[in-house]
Amino acid sequence: MNFFEAQDTARRTTSMLVVLFGLAVIILLLLSNFIVFEYFYFVEFGALTFSLSQLNLVFDGNLCVVISAAIVGFVCLGSIYKLVQLSAGGSVIAQHLGGIV
Repeated sequence: MNFFEAQDTARRTTSMLVVLFGLAVIILLLLSNFIVFEYFYFVEFGALTFSLSQLNLVFDGNLCVVISAAIVGFVCLGSIYKLVQLSAGGSVIAQHLGGIV
């Protein structure tokens, strides 16, 4: 494999990883909101489970936005932190992985 083939493979892999990361964040948002609303339903009605048709009894759009914004904020902060670490250069990355420069 020459350099250009390796570069194309790396681009495809990176694109797939970005898509999977976005999918993971969306799933995290959905599950987090579902767990919070399940908790509120349990506190209000004392039942451990509910059907999706009963979700409107405890659904609060503002709370959903706040939860989602907090999660997206934490994900963005973590991403920015890692981006700053990785932008320091190859030697810093090698040292973080236990390499000797």
